[in-house]
Amino acid sequence: MLLHIFALRECFDEHDYEGTGYIDGYELGDLLREAGFAPNDHFIQEKTEQHDQGDLKFTFEDVLEIVNENRSEFSMDNQKENLRQAFKVFDKDGNGYIDREEFKSQLQNLGEEMTEEEIDDLIARCDLDGDGKVHYEEFIKMVEDNPGAIHMVLNEAEPEW
Repeated sequence: MLLHIFALRECFDEHDYEGTGYIDGYELGDLLREAGFAPNDHFIQEKTEQHDQGDLKFTFEDVLEIVNENRSEFSMDNQKENLRQAFKVFDKDGNGYIDREEFKSQLQNLGEEMTEEEIDDLIARCDLDGDGKVHYEEFIKMVEDNPGAIHMVLNEAEPEW
């Protein structure tokens, strides 16, 4: 947990552009995701509504309190379950991998406008073994390398928070 606190502090400081000691509420989700947590939009909205004191500003201590109060949601087991759920969003036929058509279809469902070439490039970057499919392990590697990239998928998967 200590490493998460350091990562959280580093992300907080990056979002505290002017060194004021607080961030605006609209930055809370991005900050948590960049620090390696995976809250969905409903969770963020709930926390900002609970915190609303007229100015929607969060100190580092406020953010740390949110993380500590929701430790079970931010646990590795819960993170892994969220990733499994996100993978299932793409793996519509449940065969253990995401093929090009599944990938393309889900990106369109999420409102991502990508050309055929961009989709091929994205799959190629994820497809570590070169078989033209994104397997669960490759999916996890992609998410680990790009923690913020999975945000829309997790919101679509609606994990329990």
